[in-house]
Amino acid sequence: RCSFTAQQYFHSVQKVPPSFESVDATVLLVDCVVDNAHELAGPSGSIVLSDWHTENIAFTDTDPTEMKLIDWQNHYLNPELKSKDRMKNAISSFANHLTQTCAKVDTNWKDVMNEIRDIIMQWWEHGMQQDIDLPDCGELKKRLASTAGKYKEREKQTKTTSSGAEVSQS
Repeated sequence: RCSFTAQQYFHSVQKVPPSFESVDATVLLVDCVVDNAHELAGPSGSIVLSDWHTENIAFTDTDPTEMKLIDWQNHYLNPELKSKDRMKNAISSFANHLTQTCAKVDTNWKDVMNEIRDIIMQWWEHGMQQDIDLPDCGELKKRLASTAGKYKEREKQTKTTSSGAEVSQS
């Protein structure tokens, strides 16, 4: 059973300023979506993917949580196409919808979502230029993890500054 869509998740998490935990969870969700697109469009799936916007992507309430595509319209089998040609519409649609999830939130979340979108699109464009079937998801995971890592570092610095300020005031 589907518990929430990607859009619902983003709206929920973006109600408060980004933290390491919320950005890391967002990155994990994005990883999951890209991994699923990679698998379905790849040689074992051979499905031409279509509109993967954040309202079409849902997650189950099972353990472990699974991603489910709600709308399969305009998806079809075509093993003759290259995998990256089967995947390109899903990636561009998903990446572009990421920035539309934060219309009414603080600019910090807008910056996070723009950065995630840019990382996905740079990874994808680089992969499209290579003579390979599909870009390596491992490289994307590293780059996305660095986005969450920035917030971990900021939180460490804030705690250090905060504890230092307390010491100097004593």
